Amino acid sequence: MKVEGIKPGDRTIVLTNYRTGSTSFVSKNCNKNTVNHWEIVNTQNRKLHNIPKILKNSRSYIAKIMPDQLQGDWEYLDKFIECCDQVVYLYRKDFTAQCLSWIAMQHLKDWSVRPQGESNWIEHTIDINQQFADEHTEVIRSNNDALQTLYKKYPGKVYAYEDIQDNDPYKRKYNWIYTPHIEPYNTGAMFND
Repeated sequence: MKVEGIKPGDRTIVLTNYRTGSTSFVSKNCNKNTVNHWEIVNTQNRKLHNIPKILKNSRSYIAKIMPDQLQGDWEYLDKFIECCDQVVYLYRKDFTAQCLSWIAMQHLKDWSVRPQGESNWIEHTIDINQQFADEHTEVIRSNNDALQTLYKKYPGKVYAYEDIQDNDPYKRKYNWIYTPHIEPYNTGAMFND
């Protein structure tokens, strides 16, 4: 997931959504002189008003932000953007796969690191109902809507997970007791001018 658009010394904010490969994207685009602020807004006990100071004091960084983490406080995003050299967007083309992954992770509450080794696949049983699926799909849908709006205000380079993935998948297999219906979403229209 290393990309050419992020160079050593850059101060980069990645606006993204859940289950887009963003943790891997941020980690692999850091270098020894770059601070990985990964989920700067989601860090425990971190207040939004402190983040601009943290960013200003970082010579080079990469930080990812999901729109819902700001809880509608868009004026803070303006302040964050003032502290960066570039904004990049990371999204996932396959909306259904993204939602199913998010639903499974919300059900399991298993945010552990990837199992190592080719044969270390983990199998999970997912037993949810349509209401649970709809609630968590709405998070992904709302964040995508917000990314579309933010792109118009803060244009930047756009990366799709499917175009840059490095074939290092989470080694998890989901056995769905009930397979939820996911309403389609046109991710292809998100970043059109």
